[in-house]
Amino acid sequence: MSALDSVMKCAKLSATSTPESSADVDMDLGLDTSVSAESKIHNNSSTDFGEFFSMLEGILRIENMREKYDAFKHFYEDFRSGRVQFHHEYLQERLRKNPLENPHTHIAPFSPAPVLPVAKLRQRLNRVSSQNPSHISCKHTNIARALHAIAHIEYSAITLALDSAYRFVYLPGEYYADWLQVADEEFGHFFALENLLGELGARYGDFPVHATLYEAMSATQESFIYRMGVVHRGLEAKGLDANPFVLQRLHALGGGQDFALYKEIDRVFGVILADEIGHVGFGSRWWRFGIDELTHDTKPQNLQERATNGARENLACQNPAPAHLAALLGALDHAELDSGGLRERVGDMALHERAFLGLCAKFPRFSLCGRILHTQARLQAGFSQSELDGIKEFYALMYQYKLEPHA
Repeated sequence: MSALDSVMKCAKLSATSTPESSADVDMDLGLDTSVSAESKIHNNSSTDFGEFFSMLEGILRIENMREKYDAFKHFYEDFRSGRVQFHHEYLQERLRKNPLENPHTHIAPFSPAPVLPVAKLRQRLNRVSSQNPSHISCKHTNIARALHAIAHIEYSAITLALDSAYRFVYLPGEYYADWLQVADEEFGHFFALENLLGELGARYGDFPVHATLYEAMSATQESFIYRMGVVHRGLEAKGLDANPFVLQRLHALGGGQDFALYKEIDRVFGVILADEIGHVGFGSRWWRFGIDELTHDTKPQNLQERATNGARENLACQNPAPAHLAALLGALDHAELDSGGLRERVGDMALHERAFLGLCAKFPRFSLCGRILHTQARLQAGFSQSELDGIKEFYALMYQYKLEPHA
C-alpha cells in the first residue's frame, strides 16, 4: 500500500467512524487569493470526504519527502476543492479512547541528514576536507554545504507549516488555508534547492544539520500565540534577514565561475525571498489574531463567535492565550530595558508589539532577528518601523545583559 493510500484510508475511516458533533464548525473560506473563491470547507458526512486532521497526521508521519509531497498534493487539491471535512475533536477523541497514545508524539522530523547540536556542527565546519562526502568535488564542497544548510531550513519548514495546520483547532478557515499554502511553497523551495545540490553532485543528507527549528516547534506545541510568534513571525523573519547575505556568500564561494548555475541560484533565492515575505506576513496576521482575539481584546469578531455553540465550552477550557500573553508581558517587565529609554518607548507600543518583545525575552535561546535586519522585507511582512527599532535595541541590550529565560 502506498503512502497516499494509507493516508486516504485513515482519513476515510476517521470520517465514517466518528459521529457528527455540534462542535464541528462549517466554515466558508470566501477567499479570492490563496484559495479559489469557490473553495469551501464543508462539514459533510459523505464517505467521499476525508477528515482534515487525520489526513494531515498521516502526511506528517511519512518519512520519504517525495512520498510526503505526493500525499500532500492530493490532500491539498481536495482541500481547495472543498472535498475535506473538519472534525475538530479528532485528537481529543483519540486520546479518550487510548490515553497512552498521544498522536502528537508520533510527529517527528524524518531527516536523512545527521543531526548534531549547533556547537558540534560549528566544530565540524572547521575540520579538514577529508570529512566531506567523497562524491562531491573539492571545488564544490563549500557551495554545496551552504546550499545544504538552506535546503535543511526549507525541509524543516514543511513540517512546521503542516504541524501548525494540524495542531490548532477551532480556528477560522483562512488559518488552515494559509498554512497549507505555506507548506506547498516550502515543498517547492526544498525541491528547487535539492535540484541545485544535484548540479553540484550533492544531495540532501550529505552534511550534518541542526534541529533548532524542530526544537522551536516542540517548545511552542501547546501555545498558539507562542507558535505564531516564535516560529512563523520570529524565526521565519530571521530567514528574511539572512537571505541577501547567504546569496552574497554563495557568489563569493563561486568566484565568478559557473555562470548558469549562479543565475539559477539567484532566481531560486529571489522566489524564496518573495514567498517567505508572504509566510512571515501570515505569521504576523495570526500573531495579531492571537493577541487581539484569543485574549479577549475589545474587537467583536473573536474566535468563539466563529464556532458553534457546542464548541464554545470546549474553547473556554482549552484556550491558554490570556495566560500566555500575561507571561510574555511579565517576561518583558523582567527584562533589563532601562538603558537608552527603551522601557519608556515600549509603553507607547501597540499590545501585539509589546508582546513580541516579551516573546524575545521569554525565548532567548531562539534569537528572533538577524545581526542586520532586512528592513524592507520585514515591513512588507507586517512589522512596523517602531517595532523594528525596538527589536534591534532589545537584542543589543540582551547581548549586553545576557538575559536568562523568565519562567
